[in-house]
Parts: sequence; structure tokens; C-alpha cells
Amino acid sequence: LYLFCCVAEMDLRLNMFSIIVLFFYFLNFSCFYCSYNFSSERQFRSKNGHAWKNHFESVHDITKLPRNFDWREKLVLSPIRNQHLPKYCGSCWAFGATSTITDRIYIAKNLSHFDHFILSVQNVISCAESGDCERGGFMSGVYEFAKNKGIPDETCSPYT
Repeated sequence: LYLFCCVAEMDLRLNMFSIIVLFFYFLNFSCFYCSYNFSSERQFRSKNGHAWKNHFESVHDITKLPRNFDWREKLVLSPIRNQHLPKYCGSCWAFGATSTITDRIYIAKNLSHFDHFILSVQNVISCAESGDCERGGFMSGVYEFAKNKGIPDETCSPYT
């Protein structure tokens, strides 16, 4: 069971989760489909002309997943971070992808929240060419970047 640093943190996380769930609950399918564009490929161009691609294809055999899994048993939870401090930036794609990769590392290496580290979101925004602060970006590009180039720890390239 994950121990929150205080009751206020626990309440904040539970309230945020409830609001997000309610938001998606009230979307009808066509609105959800249009808003989140689940097409097989979606392209945008960055300022330097680099094409961003968004791929929604599974690369894993889901039949190999465990029958039961309880995340609480892993004692791992990426910290909730504010993408709008110190300045406004639409970088949820970079925060989401680095948090997901961090969690996968924790699981694969059997680490706990005591082995705390954070991957550099700033490195992803500056180098991955998967998006930017003005128009957002795609998590799939971050995963490719991590696989091909690697992402350093936040201490090497702090979020600015």
C-alpha cells in the first residue's frame, strides 16, 4: 500500500482521479472518438518541419499478461508534477510518457518508491522531436526516443 506524505496529498490525488473519470464518463462515444482521434496514424509538423506520428498499435501479446495484478503491491507511484510551472507549457504528453517509462523501470527492476528517480521531461521536450509546448505532442514518439537514444535523469536536465 502506497503511503501518502499527508492526508491532503491523498485527498488531492483521489479528487483529481474522480474528476477525470467523471469527465470521460459523460462523453458519448462519437465525441470521445473525435476528441481523441483514434485513427491509425495522425501527423503534425513541428516548427522545423519534422513530422510527428501517432501510432495506436499494440506491440505486445496481451495473452501473456498476468491474470491478476495489484499495483499497490509494487509500492511505486510516479509523483504528480505540474507541467505549467515555472511557465505554461502543454507538455502533458512528455510528462505522461516519462512517468509511464519510469513506472515500467520500477516494475522491471523490482524497485520501490524508496529507489526514487525521475526521467528528464525537459530532455524529451528539447530533443525527442515528438511535440512542443505550443501544440502538444505524442507519447509514442517519446517511447521511440527512449528506446533509441535513452532519457537521462531529471538531475541532468531539469524541467524549465
